[in-house]
Amino acid sequence: MIAPFHGVGEKVLVGVADYFQKQTRLKMRPIHLDANVSFENMDLSRMGGAIIVDMLEEMPPALRDLNIPKVEVFERNHKEGVPLVSVDNDQIGALAAQHLYGRGFKHFAFVGGIDHPFSKNRYMAFKKFLDGKNVNLHLFSETFPPRSLGSTQDPRWKGFFDRLMTWLDALPKPVGVFASDDWKAFDTQLACRTLGIEIPGQVAVIGVNDDNLACQIAETPQSSIRLPYERVGFEAAAMLDAILSDKPTDKRRILKPIGLVTRESTNTFAVTDEIVEKALRFMQKESNKPIRVEEVLKHVGVSRSLLERRFRGAIGRTPLVEMRRQRVERARALLADTDLAINQIASMCGFASNIRFTTVFREQVGVTPTDFRAQMHSMS
Repeated sequence: MIAPFHGVGEKVLVGVADYFQKQTRLKMRPIHLDANVSFENMDLSRMGGAIIVDMLEEMPPALRDLNIPKVEVFERNHKEGVPLVSVDNDQIGALAAQHLYGRGFKHFAFVGGIDHPFSKNRYMAFKKFLDGKNVNLHLFSETFPPRSLGSTQDPRWKGFFDRLMTWLDALPKPVGVFASDDWKAFDTQLACRTLGIEIPGQVAVIGVNDDNLACQIAETPQSSIRLPYERVGFEAAAMLDAILSDKPTDKRRILKPIGLVTRESTNTFAVTDEIVEKALRFMQKESNKPIRVEEVLKHVGVSRSLLERRFRGAIGRTPLVEMRRQRVERARALLADTDLAINQIASMCGFASNIRFTTVFREQVGVTPTDFRAQMHSMS
């Protein structure tokens, strides 16, 4: 098992270890993959097979040409014909676009080097969702310097960071920014804070991986798309085991994202209609109570038909649908990040009963709250 022992690599490694701990025929040897490791002089001849979590800009020749059965994880340097386990980047990009578009944004941006296949696929899916919706999309495509270089004042970082700030400063506001991973989202937040740009009011930011460190140490807790990396590792181990056992197996497995975890970095609405904005703010403030549309009408002081017309024009859905969407969004975050009982979450999200909560949640997410939580916490 060749992988970096941190971030995404660590999560995949846990999944691989989980598989091999369930059977004793094979033994796993973890090898730390990072930019300072030299594989040229390493004796790899005793390995029966390899799982390679490809996180390097260029695959070392000693790994690329390894003449044993191998399974690659992710597509950064994927060689055609080599068995692959990865995540569905098309669904990732679509999820991000759907989330930001649902917040009423008309201006969108993507941060990430699209010379990498995974990043390009996420960008193209993000763009595809927005095509034909009368919105603007901006692109910042550069390879980010290695994070280990440290301070943004490092001369190797500074030129890049200055370009990122210049680009962000010139974007029309408010804008919804999708970064290809959480650390790029973190750097986007850092650039915005340096410029004095308000998050999420002027720039809403969403990342990918739900990296606990990146999402929680950001000045504004970061929304992110959670991916099944432990499951990726488990499936890669199962695939390699089947190959070594001469059993039939798919040579390509692409796993769906688990779901979106919403936090403060996208907790905003980019609408210009004052009535709609006032209604949205009221719904959000009262999202822990079982309020009805009539209470929203009373708060904003307009008729139901007028409010529905304004809502459809601003965000493309009715007040009732938006109210349910907000409640489910809040419930998803609580299911993912807490161990609160389902009935407590139902009450905290303004549902009158567990039955109603389960019905609405399943309509929007496709699974029950219990199953969603199980997916969020499941490794295998």
